[in-house]
Parts: sequence; C-alpha cells; structure tokens
Amino acid sequence: MKSATKHRRVNRAVVPEFFGASMRGPMHQKAGRPCEDAWSGRVFVTGIAIAIADGMGSKPCAAHGAQSACASAIRGARLWAGAPRIGSEWVSRWVEAQWRFAVAPHEPQHCATTCHLLATHPEAGLMYAGLGDGMALFQEGNQAVQCLSSRNTGNFLNETLGLGVNHRMTDWIHVQIPLPKGPWIAVLLTDGIADDLRPEKLDTFVKWLRKEIAPHSPADRATALRRALRDWPTPGHLDDKTVAVLLSP
Repeated sequence: MKSATKHRRVNRAVVPEFFGASMRGPMHQKAGRPCEDAWSGRVFVTGIAIAIADGMGSKPCAAHGAQSACASAIRGARLWAGAPRIGSEWVSRWVEAQWRFAVAPHEPQHCATTCHLLATHPEAGLMYAGLGDGMALFQEGNQAVQCLSSRNTGNFLNETLGLGVNHRMTDWIHVQIPLPKGPWIAVLLTDGIADDLRPEKLDTFVKWLRKEIAPHSPADRATALRRALRDWPTPGHLDDKTVAVLLSP
C-alpha cells in the first residue's frame, strides 16, 4: 500500500499538482503477497508527470516490474520535458529499454507489467503513453470526460499487453492534446478500478475526485483515497487498485 500527496515549490499557473494511492487487493492480502500495483509522480522545471503500473499477477517479480515501470516512465517524462518536440513514440521506446535495465538481473518475462504515463509541458501540452490494461481520463472544466486510453475503435484498452510480454511498439497508445487555460483534471487508473467504470460512470467518478478528494489537505486526500480503495463498492473485486491524478489549479 502506498499513498501520498507531493508538492514542490513551482509556478502553479503552469504546473498542476498531483496525488494518488495504491491499495493491495483482498486476494493479495489473503495470500500474503505484496501490492503489485505501483504509481509515481514528479515535478520538473517545465512540467509534471504521473505514472502507474500493474504487475501481472502470474509473474514472480510482478511488484518489482511495476515499480521499475513507474520509475522508468518518470525518467522518460523528464527527458520529454526537456525536449518536448520529440514525440511520445520515442518516449515509449526509451521506457521499454530503460525498464529492461531497471529489472535486471531478473528476466523481463518474470517482471511483466502494464505501464501508463501522463506528462505536461507548458507549450507541448498533455502527453499520454500507455501499454496494457488500465485507463487514462481527461476532463476540461465541465465538459464530457475523454478516455485517452481507447483505440480508434472506441473500445477501452483491455488486453494482455505489457512490458516483458511479446508485443509491438504499435501496441502503445499515444495521445497529445493542448492544455486548456481553465481548470482540468487527468487521471490514471489500473484495471482494479477501470474494470468497474462503465462509460456512464466516468463523469461521476472524475467529479468525485475533483469535488470530494481534491479540496482536502494533502494528508486528508491520502486518507480519503486509501479509504475509498479499501472499501471499493463492487462486491468480490479482489484486484489491487491504483489511482493517480493531475489537477490544474
């Protein structure tokens, strides 16, 4: 279990804040296994990034793979923040290579994990890169919630894809959009949450994050998120759960 709200002394007119939490699911609690979800966030001079990962439960080093994926994604976002004209496709290529070094000496297939990254730059906008199960959401003001992690067919990303699993670079999903001048929110979710969020529930969920969680103090945000993930309202849902949020001022 990991939760936090993190801040740096930055220009709030340009850089939003981030917060998130991971909670070990009932299945892993019963088996005495660690949480195999992970999340991370970082503020850069020219932006901010969050990443989530969901280690594949059938793999012996899934937790290590997920933690390494988040760390690698954040490093990739730092490079992109310094050279935003380089497309997110190259960021994902860098993450693939960096992750393999990060999990060594373990075999990559023993550390298989999903990986999702959101990063901002004041000029380049919001960049999303994602591989595998999970969900990325974006909402500007009170407009409809956009699901960034959907393919052109409109289906949510829900496939057995990930780092350490045979795949093509074209399996990554890439989105880049301008940042609105007004309030906005971007959210990353592992499938422990995404599986329960049908399209008609997305607006309600994002509104809950904005109206019920974000206004709290940093410590209270973490407590509220942990409580919500622990008491997830879908009976019998056994998976680990992670949510990470970017929120504009």
